[in-house]
Amino acid sequence: MEQLSSLEVLQIEHEGVVGTIPSEIGNLGSLRILDLDFNSITGTIPEEIFSVITLQQLDVNNNKLTGTLSSAVGNLIDLRLIQLYENSMTGTIPSELGLCSDLSKFSLAFKSRNFSLILNIYHAFFLKIVVAEFFDNDITGTMPTQVCSLRTPPIGSGLLTGLTSDCALSSSGSPQIQCECCSACVA
Repeated sequence: MEQLSSLEVLQIEHEGVVGTIPSEIGNLGSLRILDLDFNSITGTIPEEIFSVITLQQLDVNNNKLTGTLSSAVGNLIDLRLIQLYENSMTGTIPSELGLCSDLSKFSLAFKSRNFSLILNIYHAFFLKIVVAEFFDNDITGTMPTQVCSLRTPPIGSGLLTGLTSDCALSSSGSPQIQCECCSACVA
C-alpha cells in the first residue's frame, strides 16, 4: 500500500471482494474516494481510515461489516458522502460525525431503535444534508418533526431533498416508521 500513497480513488464495487479492509489503508494519504460497496467485505472499518483527512467519500454499503462507527470519523472534515447501509453495524452514531461540515449525504442502517440518536448528531450539521436515508434498521415510531422541518419547501425550510425510511407497509400490514415527510418509503 505504501507504493500507492498518491492514489486518490480506490473504487472496487460489485467485484465479489472478500476479506477485510486492511489497516494499511491509512497510508493512502491522498485518498479522496473509497468505494467498496456491493462486495463481501467482513470485519470492521479500520480505525486507520479516519487518519486519511483527504477522504471525501466513504462508500462501504452492501458488505458484511460489523462493529461500530468510530468517533474518529470526525477527523474526516472534508467528508461529503458516507454510506454504511446493508451491513451489520451496531451501536450509536458518534456525535463527532457533526464535525464533517461538508457532509451532504448520509445513509445508515444501524441496528438501533432510537430516533434521538439521529437528532443528537444531526443538530450540528443537518442543515447542510441534502439526502438522508434511515432504512433497514430497527428504528420504529414516528419521524420526528425536527427532521421533517429540514425538508425543502413547502414541507420544511431546509435543504433536505431526499428522506428515505422504513415507512412502506410491511408484511405485518403497517409501516415500521410513520413518516408524513419522507420522499421515499421502503419496507
